[in-house]
Amino acid sequence: MLLIAVGGVCPALAQESVAETDTLVYKTADLGEIVVLADRSYTRKLLAPQQIFTFPKEAISFSNKQNMGDLFMDLGTVAVQKSQQGGGSPVLRGFEASRVLLVVDGVRMNNLIYRNGHLQNSITVDQFMLENVEVLNGPSSLNYGSDALGGTVVFNSRKPKLGNGLGGNAVLRYGSVNNEGTAHIDLNYGSDKFASLTSFTYSHFGDLKGGRNRNPFLPEEDGYIVCNGYVKPGKGGDDTFVENDKPYMQMRSGYEQYDIAQKFLFKPNASDSHSLNFQLSNTGNISRYDRLSEMKGDKPKYAEWYYGPQFRMMAAYNYEAKERLGADKTIMTLAYQKVKESRHNRSFRSETLNNRWEDVDMLTLNTDWIKTIGRNKVHAGVDGMLSFLSSTANLENIATGEISANQTRYPDGKNVMHSAEAYVMHTLNITPELTMTDGVRLGYSYLYSSVLDESVFPFFGGEDLTRRNFTYSLAWGLNYLPVKEWKMSVSASTAYRVPNVDTASKVFDSKTGTVTIPNPSLKPEKTLSMEANVTRHVAGRFTWENVVFATLFYDAITTARGTFAGSDKMMYDGVECDVYTSVNSRRAFLWGVSSNMTWRPVDFLELSGTLNYTYGTILGEEKRTPLDHIPPLFGRVGAEYISQSGKWRLGFYMLYNGRKSADRFNIDGEDNINYATVLGEDGEGMPAWYTLNVKGSYDINRNLVLQCGVENLLDTEYRVFASGINAPGRNIYVALRCGF
Repeated sequence: MLLIAVGGVCPALAQESVAETDTLVYKTADLGEIVVLADRSYTRKLLAPQQIFTFPKEAISFSNKQNMGDLFMDLGTVAVQKSQQGGGSPVLRGFEASRVLLVVDGVRMNNLIYRNGHLQNSITVDQFMLENVEVLNGPSSLNYGSDALGGTVVFNSRKPKLGNGLGGNAVLRYGSVNNEGTAHIDLNYGSDKFASLTSFTYSHFGDLKGGRNRNPFLPEEDGYIVCNGYVKPGKGGDDTFVENDKPYMQMRSGYEQYDIAQKFLFKPNASDSHSLNFQLSNTGNISRYDRLSEMKGDKPKYAEWYYGPQFRMMAAYNYEAKERLGADKTIMTLAYQKVKESRHNRSFRSETLNNRWEDVDMLTLNTDWIKTIGRNKVHAGVDGMLSFLSSTANLENIATGEISANQTRYPDGKNVMHSAEAYVMHTLNITPELTMTDGVRLGYSYLYSSVLDESVFPFFGGEDLTRRNFTYSLAWGLNYLPVKEWKMSVSASTAYRVPNVDTASKVFDSKTGTVTIPNPSLKPEKTLSMEANVTRHVAGRFTWENVVFATLFYDAITTARGTFAGSDKMMYDGVECDVYTSVNSRRAFLWGVSSNMTWRPVDFLELSGTLNYTYGTILGEEKRTPLDHIPPLFGRVGAEYISQSGKWRLGFYMLYNGRKSADRFNIDGEDNINYATVLGEDGEGMPAWYTLNVKGSYDINRNLVLQCGVENLLDTEYRVFASGINAPGRNIYVALRCGF
């Protein structure tokens, strides 16, 4: 399938022979063999009506990207936005951020402060611990509940292995484009009934170099925003603006990160399995490069604008059983997550540092009951969530150390969001060729925010915010296999996203000179989607999947002009800003196509290609306004050579993006047209671009693999849609992987 299109599959490391690895490579091209978690339980991809992209650890390893955001972009099936180097916000079918659900090991990552704009939380997942990543492309609220409007990204991390004794893996990697240094080690111990898996990863990323050669598609009168100068923060606000003699070097864009994981598995018998899963991810400060690059005349607007450490901790207990409670399989996962975020900014040569901190606690429960009765498969369960937020802020005088009150990002009192949901999914094998799926999910959500000091948060008019919503999702699909080499399917489904604290209660400046204030009366967003899939597959040789989809977006939450205290302007962080607010637009419409092909004409050569296009517009207005978050046409084409011995692999591929004209940008939304080029709104929009890339791997011996590659061979200067930082220039990397 598309796995090989990713750029190939690297040799497995610890305790896997070359022959075993080659077998896995050949099977990935056969749709009939791929097993996915399409409905929260394992099923053959051939029988799933929904489009699903699956990327195993071998493809992730061979891709050798620096974080999950970069990995998504390299795959050619997921668009990605970046505001800074330490980021990566996936876009699925024109939906982004809180409209795309992130799930790790069956536990939802989305919490009550996941925002509408751009999210960087995917980088907190350690790619070295992943068994695979599955992208459910399209609405999947039936499976997972709120937020899955555009789809769901499922991160499945590796499990401890029983009975193998002591073994492990180690990785060292260097990348030239930002002087990246990454080190990883994991250790697995397994006896007959008990296993332990321990992992540690550390990465340091220096300042990112953009490309040096002009993009041939960039209009002659325009250019990309480059770092002609940067600020050296001084003591007590005595900042210095320093000329940058290397404008391609994006100064102050570096960061560091570490990830720790510990898993235990206890399997007392053939039927029962207990596991504990602990994950910890933390970064250093991550500068908002887009904000630091903004100028006010001949001086920078900001001396400092950075995210504090992005902290995610998860502790989960999982129980799986066969032939219990009248089911073929039952699963229960109870998880606790702690997330910490903060934002800090200071104007150039100002003594006042704005500090805002957010602290989230979330408890989730997921249950699955699966039973096959004749030609019917029934999958039912109950999901629940309790989540809490503490939002604090202050103003710090960096010269005197004086601390004073500051407006919080969210209400400064109590913020909670709870939900309880139940679902039933059903699969009927009508004939060996025809399968029908259907299901329903019903739920209830509760949102509450209170204000302690109205002078700090004066937006609720003296009343607390309370919202109660009843939710539902329906889905139906038909999968038809007329002959062995063809698959045809159609599906229809509804999805929803309940406004969280971020949507209903946040105050923020999405771009300089604007401020978005709360709207307590927001309703849930809802979609009705349909898709058709036609796939031709020849086992081990050829796969061509084509999907057409259409989505009607009800009560879509977008930003619009607003007022505060009767005025369309207000002061925010010392800047006079135009006032905006979130509103439920009447309707929006999206449609698109996706085509993915993999062809192996001979055993040692594989050709691949992907193409993705989405169109979105807001309806019900005299002049139809483009929906924001809609990427331009994008994809990937490539070829890979695989030696008969399995020792050598060499992949060459091109990533490409089409042009997004200025009239297709949403000026009041999150499309960031002023970051697209120097001319911004006065320019032509975002130009097309492409990069050429080559990667290879060589098995030095059974346990040692050398990988290297050159990304953006032409060192092209370009910027990805809606992003606030230039994409990496030419990157030469080398990685050494060892299994023992």
